[in-house]
Amino acid sequence: MPSKTELFLDDELIEMTASVTRQIHPPSKHRLNPILRPEHWWEGQCVMPIATLYDPGEALFKMWYRTGPLDDPSGLIDGHASYTAYATSADGVHWEKPLLGAVELAGRRDHNVVMLSEGIEARHKGQGKKLFIRSVILHPDPRDESEKYVCLFFDMKKVGPYLGYSADGINWRREAEPFWQSLTDVGGWGDDSLISLIYDPLKRRWVVYRRVNPQESERLVAQPGDEDWPRPDRGMRVIGYADSADLKHWENHQVIMVPDADDPADIEFYGLSCYNYADVYVGYRRREPATLTFSSRPAATASTSRGAAAARCSSRAGRTTTTTTRSPWGISPNPSSWMTRCISTTRRATTNTLNRISADLIPSSAAGCAPSRVTAS
Repeated sequence: MPSKTELFLDDELIEMTASVTRQIHPPSKHRLNPILRPEHWWEGQCVMPIATLYDPGEALFKMWYRTGPLDDPSGLIDGHASYTAYATSADGVHWEKPLLGAVELAGRRDHNVVMLSEGIEARHKGQGKKLFIRSVILHPDPRDESEKYVCLFFDMKKVGPYLGYSADGINWRREAEPFWQSLTDVGGWGDDSLISLIYDPLKRRWVVYRRVNPQESERLVAQPGDEDWPRPDRGMRVIGYADSADLKHWENHQVIMVPDADDPADIEFYGLSCYNYADVYVGYRRREPATLTFSSRPAATASTSRGAAAARCSSRAGRTTTTTTRSPWGISPNPSSWMTRCISTTRRATTNTLNRISADLIPSSAAGCAPSRVTAS
């Protein structure tokens, strides 16, 4: 075996089993939940931590969370509906929101916002300007100190995912153009904003996992002229993949995960985040009822048993996966609960984006945002 650690999340190394059941233990939620709340003038009614890491050099947990008046278009702040703010913690439970003054918002700098959108496409203007960091990675081999941190962020100024670089995680140098626009992005009938970035030490490549639509499978990357691509009657999301050796040239775009015969017939895969543990990729896949059409958003009709939920999955190659749990894992399937939505991960023992989860073998983090707009650990 290449590694001394084996999690036995699949049957790859098991010759046979008899009278044995694989048991994936549920996570335990911290007694001090919720650990993060919207409490300042710039936070609106939402704190949605999505990117978190542990910085061993500073012995500090660092969190980049989405916040702002996301649910109140009439209450936009300087034209912004959401942006990314920054928090730190010594233990992953008690968080501080330092007043950084890194960017100007509504003529003020008494806040912890670190990244704002610089505009919005005319067709999305009614939503307000939206930007949010989806992933932050400590660069394994930066050319200089200015590239210590690499982030992937989604911006509605020209819909798509972008890359950014920073020496401190606070002041960011941003690339001017998105590196992967899908047909959904350029067609204007939605966005594929659920996307995550990891550095894969097994492949020594940067990897992106992204929500895409099946109709895009023949051409996952938009080309000139796709702005007029016809709107589909119905959307159903699955998970796509791409990788890069240098963060500049992206290749191997493909669909890697779709519902199978063991999934309910009306389920779509809304997002995936994962990390490496030993020689295995451990992922948390978000599923939702496939009730979304691109022409309208009907009221939810799914029962709580079919609602938004996260399932653990694993892979030996980072592309094909084995689902190890199909029932909701770690968070509530109830749409009215703040403990719903998806799970986001960071490498090794870190904290989270909505829920810090204590697991016997696999430290992970859960994230999301629901009616109460709070964050738990």
